[in-house]
Amino acid sequence: MKKTRDFLALDYGASNGRAIIGKFDGKKIMLEEVYRFDNRPVYANGVLYWDILRLYSELKIGFAAAFKKSTDIASVGIDTWGCDFALLDRDKNLLSNPVHYRDKRTIGMRSEMTKIISEQEVYKKTQAQILEIAALYQLFSLKINQKQILENARYYLMIGDLLNFYLSGEIVNEYTNASTSIALDQKNKKWEKQILKKLGIPSDMFSDISEPGTVIGKVRQEVCDELQVNSVPVALPAYDTAGEIFAVPVSNINKGRGWAYLNCGTWAMAGMVLDNPLVNETGYNEGFGNEGGPFNKYHFLTNMVGM
Repeated sequence: MKKTRDFLALDYGASNGRAIIGKFDGKKIMLEEVYRFDNRPVYANGVLYWDILRLYSELKIGFAAAFKKSTDIASVGIDTWGCDFALLDRDKNLLSNPVHYRDKRTIGMRSEMTKIISEQEVYKKTQAQILEIAALYQLFSLKINQKQILENARYYLMIGDLLNFYLSGEIVNEYTNASTSIALDQKNKKWEKQILKKLGIPSDMFSDISEPGTVIGKVRQEVCDELQVNSVPVALPAYDTAGEIFAVPVSNINKGRGWAYLNCGTWAMAGMVLDNPLVNETGYNEGFGNEGGPFNKYHFLTNMVGM
């Protein structure tokens, strides 16, 4: 077989994760799964949490397993689900375990928020699908019920951003994941500070947006020493659904004709890939919105019941 370049993908879904080596020989991509694990949330004291430290531990196990298969890994990338986040204090320590988007804390937040700002304004400014589970409603819940956490927060990281920080030491906000928060102006790729200010959510904890494909640094030496592996570059993929939509194998002929997708996982998404966000009254009324995609594309979609 022709010599390949090997790349490591650490793929986190809402119910399981896996480490995959991708081999590219210049023409063909071959995939080999080297490790798989469950993603089991933990219900404690009335709250449904992600078990984030175990998920990071699984990342390291998968990373070590990949190096046993290949000593020539060129880079590593981590993708996760959207919506959820972690907050760090000024010393970059977790203030709380990240909370699961299916936790009950956002119930009723949608109606509470409309007392301060209309959904139509949020929709127009962020171009996003309005979902009560999204990060903006979770942050608003913290503002109402756990204000002390927000007051001590200095860094806002989506789940993929947090795992990238643990692996590389670099703090970034990846664009496609950030677009699921309903706190980002997707078109201009800027955090929507006017909305955050109206809701009393501090905006200085958000970092500049980084694009998928960006190399943010290298794996920390302490991680390499622990796992006895080489330090490799850490690159940003898109968040899981954005990456899946981008990878749909559409022919050049059909790309010109227009096409739609149905993406199935723990939930399902149906939509189209567009060059610009689509924002109109019909889309809002029918529950559609936009998410950012790689290479300046936008995914106009709606969520449905999945697996």
